[in-house]
Amino acid sequence: IGFGTYPLTGEDGIRAMVSALEAGYRHFDTAAMYGNETGVGQGIRDSGIARDELFITTKLDGGYQGNDRAVAGLDASLARLGLEVTDDAQVVEAAGFRVCAIPGDPMNLKVTVPADLDRDQSQARAGAGARVPAPSHQSLPESC
Repeated sequence: IGFGTYPLTGEDGIRAMVSALEAGYRHFDTAAMYGNETGVGQGIRDSGIARDELFITTKLDGGYQGNDRAVAGLDASLARLGLEVTDDAQVVEAAGFRVCAIPGDPMNLKVTVPADLDRDQSQARAGAGARVPAPSHQSLPESC
């Protein structure tokens, strides 16, 4: 059973990681987009659990597609995690899509929308492909 780390950040995120490790979790899922790789790595170090007992997954944004970009993205993730290696690294945002934050959302939810999204379109993808209503065109920032 894996422990998903979104939306854990900061000191609360580090404490949650340590608690999860103490509870027996050994598979952790993080992502550059979550903004918590540093805390995930710190939680691992603070727990005292040997790295070779863990399975760490991280995900790179779609901008890291392609060999050179993927290597650069993974290097950056490893630096944030403070690890020499992850067990699984994925590029999760399909080409032709972009990530947009929903203004005012307390969970800082980000949706993945097609690059050519019609601003009146009613659906977007969030998380691992779940279908959720897209924010209305009035709530999407112009950059989306």
